[in-house]
Amino acid sequence: MKKINLYLIVLCLLGCVACTDEDKVNNVGTLSQDYVLPQGKSPADSRIVEYYNSYKSYILYEYTQPDFLYGLSQTNNSYIYEKVDPQCMDVVLDLLEDIWFDLYPTEFHVKYMPYKIMVAKSISTTYSTCDFATMGNNGQSLYLNNCSEELKNLSAEEKRIYKNNLQLCLWNYWRTAGTLEFPEEFYKVSDYTRAAKDYDPENPDDPDFALARGFMPQWYAYQNRYSFSWCLYVHYQTKLVDSGNDLQNFMYAMLTRTAEEWGDYLTKYPLIKRKYDILRNWFLTKYKVDLKKIGEATY
Repeated sequence: MKKINLYLIVLCLLGCVACTDEDKVNNVGTLSQDYVLPQGKSPADSRIVEYYNSYKSYILYEYTQPDFLYGLSQTNNSYIYEKVDPQCMDVVLDLLEDIWFDLYPTEFHVKYMPYKIMVAKSISTTYSTCDFATMGNNGQSLYLNNCSEELKNLSAEEKRIYKNNLQLCLWNYWRTAGTLEFPEEFYKVSDYTRAAKDYDPENPDDPDFALARGFMPQWYAYQNRYSFSWCLYVHYQTKLVDSGNDLQNFMYAMLTRTAEEWGDYLTKYPLIKRKYDILRNWFLTKYKVDLKKIGEATY
C-alpha cells in the first residue's frame, strides 16, 4: 500500500510539472510592436496611429541610422539623409492620401502596403539625389524623399509627378517580385515571335507597326514622353518584343496616363484596347483596384 501511495505521489508531481510546462508554452503573452506609436513629436501622431490600426504599416519620422540604412544596404551606394521635421507630417499625410491611400481599398493596403514607410526631408547618394519614392528591404520598407512643409505648395503638375513616381515605384516592385498576380491572357494577345517595327511615315498602316501589334512604347519619365526606341526594350538583332517589358510598358502607361493622353491608342488600335481591358478588368475583379482611376488622378 505504501508503494502504491508513493507511485501516486510521483505521478501527481509529474502531472504538476507537465501542467506548468504547458502553461509556459501556451502563455506566450502579447508580442510587442517593433516601434512605439505614437512617436510623440508630431501633431499628426493620432493620424499615424490610425493608419497603423487600419493598415498595420508604420509611418515613421523617428528612426535610428542603422534602421534607416538597413533596407538600402543591398546597393553599393553611400546614402546620406536628413530626417523630416515632425511638425510637417500632416502635410506629408495629406499628400499621401491624395496620391496613394485614397486610390486603393483598405483591404488592399492591409495586404500590400510596405511594413515601414520612412519619411525623410532629403535622401541622396554619393552619386545623385533620390526619387520621391524608393523601395527597400525586399518590399518591407518604402523611403519617401523631399518631405517638408513645401509639399503643400506643390502645383497640380508637380503633385501628379509625385503620384506617378510613387505608383511606378510600388508597381515595379509588386510586378518584379511576384507579389501580385498578372493575367496570363495578357500575353496571348500579341505575337512575341515576330519582329515589330517602328513607325514609318511612308507606311503608316503597316500591320507590323508596334501599336498595331498591341505593343506599348517605352516611357521616358524625365523627358515626359514615350518613344519606340526598340533597342532599349526588345532583342536588338531580331526586333522581338520581350513579354516582360511589354507588360512593364503597359502598366506604366495605365498608371500615369489620362484618357486624353491615351489619345487614339484605345480607338485606333484594337489590340492595345484588348490588353488595356484585360489588365483593368483583372485588377478590378481580383484586387478591387482600378488602374484607370490611378492614371486619371490629376490635381
